[in-house]
Amino acid sequence: MPHHDLADLKNLTTNVILQLGIPANLKGYYYIREAVVMSACEPEVLDNISGKIYTAIAQNHGVTIACIERAFATAIRTSCKRGNKEIFACIFGKQIAAEIKAGEKTIANKEYIVGLMRTVRKAYEKEAAR
Repeated sequence: MPHHDLADLKNLTTNVILQLGIPANLKGYYYIREAVVMSACEPEVLDNISGKIYTAIAQNHGVTIACIERAFATAIRTSCKRGNKEIFACIFGKQIAAEIKAGEKTIANKEYIVGLMRTVRKAYEKEAAR
């Protein structure tokens, strides 16, 4: 993927993450953004999120896989509390959004990344078609 395409993908990802309520002061914000861009470029990395995504991000940032996993979980919990529930419904479905709103559910790391990746890829392809 050309550099300008990666920048566009990163910008789209940033916009969605912010709408989902993850503030940029959380490390998980950057790690999730990196994971979404990585999985949008290479969807097969989602087959082994711990072995491929967490490992690559941990190596890029000089931290442990456990640190990455915790940062994801913290960012996702924050997102579930603060995020735009309409955006949640569009990305994850109305049922999950309702459960999140009621405080009955949080989203698993992989489920969150997959939902974001699909949304970002769809938006990216829409923009590229213009």
